[in-house]
Amino acid sequence: MKEEIQKFKVSGKVFLWKYKDNQRNYPGWNLTVDKAASQNLVDLLDLMDSCEWSTKKTLTTEEPTQAQLNVPNNQRGQAGWKSAQQLTLNSRKLESDDFWTVIENNGDVEIQFWKGKLKKLRTAIAEIPLGKGDFAISDTKEENILYFWW
Repeated sequence: MKEEIQKFKVSGKVFLWKYKDNQRNYPGWNLTVDKAASQNLVDLLDLMDSCEWSTKKTLTTEEPTQAQLNVPNNQRGQAGWKSAQQLTLNSRKLESDDFWTVIENNGDVEIQFWKGKLKKLRTAIAEIPLGKGDFAISDTKEENILYFWW
């Protein structure tokens, strides 16, 4: 199963960005996906959930479009932002069910999670193409925030 996850190809587009301006109201990373990436990521997260080992998968990300920046409407869609080059999903089997952290390193982002947060992440990604969003996942201290937008 671990080898299947490593070979898994994600088609579609994953958009990941963080605001440089107005971080008080938008303190975390922002994520949206197109329909193809949504289905592929749901399938990937299902594989990670059923694998007996901790697993990682790194994905290439895209810069958000102006239409996507207009959804959270930070400073009327004109707030400064930066994009991640890659997103690593890291399912950590030895952590507590509610484990969640977001790590930024040299322009890349890694999300580490386990069972309870994996299910929330799966649901969030599945619902993006349905026009559902404007919510976040965070750790128990309400830090390490990831926002989801349609």
